[in-house]
Amino acid sequence: MKQSFQAKISSKKFANALRDCGMKTELDRETVYDLVKLYSSEQEPIRDVRDRVIKLLNSQCRWSQQTVLTAAENSRDPIRTSRWLPVIVDGTMVLKAPNECRHSLDRILFSSQLPIFDVHHLSKDWTAQLGWDKIISKEILLAQLRYGAEEETTHVVSTVLAYMVSDWGISCADDLVDIAFVPRGNSCFMKPYQVFSPPKKGPSS
Repeated sequence: MKQSFQAKISSKKFANALRDCGMKTELDRETVYDLVKLYSSEQEPIRDVRDRVIKLLNSQCRWSQQTVLTAAENSRDPIRTSRWLPVIVDGTMVLKAPNECRHSLDRILFSSQLPIFDVHHLSKDWTAQLGWDKIISKEILLAQLRYGAEEETTHVVSTVLAYMVSDWGISCADDLVDIAFVPRGNSCFMKPYQVFSPPKKGPSS
């Protein structure tokens, strides 16, 4: 169901009049839920949906303290789990949920594993509501690291490693043992044990 709203009403007089008529005067979580449901219904051309999604994400929303969600509620929140964000997959625009894609700003960390939602600017509030302020999973980072090494892309490898060390620390050390990520000249990568293992001793005379 579509709902009309005005993000900001400059005059309290008009705002009160609109409220008396049962109309919303600002964007809130419930209105966002209604819009997400509409966009995910696939009742409209997907390119039209993209234009509307971009406008929505550029709007300010009143995320009231009374509607702050717990971690468990966030994992089931329609904003994160409904497929309402248009992304390109294999050359075709499709709808994905925020937990199935990621903001283009961090694409170097996941581009081989997740679809990219391309938007020029996203506020901190919207980033948090979509769940994109959370640390990228270790599984995705390891897969992206392998991709960077296989493609011999030093920038990808170094960026992913820096992110993993910063956010995962020593807990990811064992996962790196069998990945060829150590540079060995000419963008070639080797596994850690191939580079740092002690040289074999020759036969003693």
